[in-house]
Amino acid sequence: LIYGGYKYCRNPSIAFDGINYFCVWEDEVIHGANIEVSGTRGDIFTISSLPCVSTDRGGHTPTVVRGIDNQLLVIYAGSTNTINGIPAHTTRIWGRFFNSPPVIATRVIEPNLVSPGDTFTGTIQIWANEDINDVSLNEKLEDFPENWSPWQIIPVDNDGATYNSQEVTWTWSRISTGDIKTVVYQVTVPEDAKCRIYSISGSVTVSFPSFECEVRRDNQIKVMDTLLPTVTLVDYPDSVVKGSLPKIDIIFSWQGSDDVTLAENLVYQYKLEGYTDYENWCDWTSETTKTYTLPSGNYTFKVRAKDEAGNYPDEDNPATAKCSFKVSLPIIIYPNPCYLSKGQMVTIANLPLNSKVYIYTISGELVRTLDDATEITTEGGSATATWDLRNDAGHTVAQGIYIYFVPQATDKKTGKIAIIK
Repeated sequence: LIYGGYKYCRNPSIAFDGINYFCVWEDEVIHGANIEVSGTRGDIFTISSLPCVSTDRGGHTPTVVRGIDNQLLVIYAGSTNTINGIPAHTTRIWGRFFNSPPVIATRVIEPNLVSPGDTFTGTIQIWANEDINDVSLNEKLEDFPENWSPWQIIPVDNDGATYNSQEVTWTWSRISTGDIKTVVYQVTVPEDAKCRIYSISGSVTVSFPSFECEVRRDNQIKVMDTLLPTVTLVDYPDSVVKGSLPKIDIIFSWQGSDDVTLAENLVYQYKLEGYTDYENWCDWTSETTKTYTLPSGNYTFKVRAKDEAGNYPDEDNPATAKCSFKVSLPIIIYPNPCYLSKGQMVTIANLPLNSKVYIYTISGELVRTLDDATEITTEGGSATATWDLRNDAGHTVAQGIYIYFVPQATDKKTGKIAIIK
């Protein structure tokens, strides 16, 4: 569909030579011959209507004819109210000439979105509407008009033209009427090219007949940073970390790199899997260090970078740094001894998850079983039990030596707890 007009449009007429088209029709709404579309193949635009000389009988049955030198003659019947300013009511045949240019040129760029180091292809087609001599095509890149350097341009198909690499021009001695010349070139974007939109301008110059036109359609190439920034861990723990405290500090530090964004302009997200409070990605930050104070458990630390273009990797992408490790700390009892008079409670830390703790007297009598959520809490990859120094009946125990037993533990399943008055 070239044009969809009013429902009262009728009697269309069109001239088309495979390159240029020109269409007219009668429009009963405005009672005139309309020109709504004209131009070249693939390039549709609107120009002004033909003159309507009357509001009741203007522009009937328009016809378009192509003549010599590619001129278009539009003829239509109409009436006029005046002739040279004198009132009249006379039916006339009206007409107007329209000229087609001797040459038309268009450009297609594929792809028009690239990264530094990528290549793109430019394809230019030149249509000759008449015989033209000494034809020259010149392509220029914004900021690099001489020879595109350091952008590397390589001709792929010159279609019979002589190529000048210093001036980036293609020349033909003659192109005959109806011929189409197709020039194809490939461009490599420099690795250090700034990420922005670059304009490409081109022109076709003809010595005879003397004429110059611009290369139309695609005229921009957008260089974007589409590569992912990467992170490398500098400080990180061994695969197994041991200690003698209820918790231990684990320190991470890292550095990021990107092909376009400077390292100091990168931002980071990190998280620690295996610890509920830290399992979600943190907000983006410029920090490059993080310290966790962790109990026993299995953990995975992940950190990723985001560049100025907004690119960042998925968490499973190799550009995201990862470190899996195990914190292995012994079961620790504190305070031990524990004083009844001070209202203290006993904490048993670094238990395996889903543990139960049994408290016995020195003679082997079961005093207390610690197994519900109020007595055993989970933190990270381990559990912590709290004994309030009461037996299962809710009475405060007497001073003495008690034995704890943790069936799920692999180390220090049992130990002594001293209760002092």
